[in-house]
Amino acid sequence: MDFLNGWDSLIANMNEKLPPVLEDLRVINDNKELLFGKLHEEGYITEEQKEVIIEETEVIYTLLGDSEKTIADNQSYRDAIGSGAGDPRGAFGVDAGSFLNVRSYYSDLMDSLERMKKTGIMDNLHIIMNSHSLPEMLSAMPRGNKSYISTDMVLSSTEGGK
Repeated sequence: MDFLNGWDSLIANMNEKLPPVLEDLRVINDNKELLFGKLHEEGYITEEQKEVIIEETEVIYTLLGDSEKTIADNQSYRDAIGSGAGDPRGAFGVDAGSFLNVRSYYSDLMDSLERMKKTGIMDNLHIIMNSHSLPEMLSAMPRGNKSYISTDMVLSSTEGGK
């Protein structure tokens, strides 16, 4: 019975926390060619690393999307049972199927991360993250009349003090 309580908690937590992570990864995935191309151009990563991370970003995004769908479907079935609309006898089958799918996605995710590790890109990304402070990153990202000094946003006019 402890496993079922743990599974209930796991499904509820993942159903809540996975969508925001997936949204962040969607932004990276949608811009992966530009993002990792720029890192390659600037010499932070090799051509091989760029190709691997572009490919594996897509794989990870797909796996997490599939995981989210599996978990959301599981949660929907559980909600239906709770409201009396679903058959409680089917819960075990739904849980078993969800568990096997999520376990498979996890295994594939670990394989994807291992492929990236083998290229050394994780070390490079760690170095990039450690060498760029928040103020440094913000100051490098001026947008229109917005810029940053340290972590403070500065608004400037474009027409004679207006």
